[in-house]
Amino acid sequence: MKKILFFAFTFYFLLMAAVAEEGLPTISTIGNKEIEVGETLRFVVTAQDPSGRAVFYEASNLPYGAKLNPKTGEFEWTPTIFQVGEHRITFQAWDRMDPKRMALETINIRVYYRKTYHEKGWGLGLGKEEVLETSVIEDLYPQVKAIKVEGKEVSLEEEKVLVSQSPKIEVVLESIYRIDPKLVTILLDGRARERIRFTKIKTFGERKDVVELTLEVAFKDLTPKEHELVVMGGNELGVVTHRLMLEVRRKAL
Repeated sequence: MKKILFFAFTFYFLLMAAVAEEGLPTISTIGNKEIEVGETLRFVVTAQDPSGRAVFYEASNLPYGAKLNPKTGEFEWTPTIFQVGEHRITFQAWDRMDPKRMALETINIRVYYRKTYHEKGWGLGLGKEEVLETSVIEDLYPQVKAIKVEGKEVSLEEEKVLVSQSPKIEVVLESIYRIDPKLVTILLDGRARERIRFTKIKTFGERKDVVELTLEVAFKDLTPKEHELVVMGGNELGVVTHRLMLEVRRKAL
């Protein structure tokens, strides 16, 4: 029995030594990829093993929804709007007889969102086309485009403005993706204003996504002191806030 075990172990170590001398598997260069939201990215990871044995494939940091066939190396992924950004994935090809014998390649997949606006031309003009593209998901949140206080435009860099006791505020929000009016509000000193008027609403596409709107709110008889105005705008991806201090002056007697 001892002789059988001795020969078995000897055979195993000799086999492993032979496998080690054969060299490691190698992966054919994959390279970085780019894909637009909603489109499908497909490619095949291929590797060669000097031993001629079958190679198996795995991946780490595989994004949600992505699939990798462990036998064929076929990769497929249709990213959603929530996956805009850079994704770093490491592919592995390994010898099933000796998992330590593997090859690795790490790639970046850039997922971007793109919107194309067409502006009709007059007469013989062909019109204009504007393409907006980003792979930064925060760029898809609604953004404050402009603020007017009592009819005067205020720089977005301003932190405080002087106003009367009954100021009218206008805020323009825009997004290259969409704005959800249900997630748009104005707070004064932490309290949401119930009466907000939406005007100049611009929509895009068959779904009529709101991409720009103006919200108007009028305050009455504010106490002469500093008040914090907070504008909130959002969609399913996230919410942004913009703060502005209103320094209310007393009415002249």
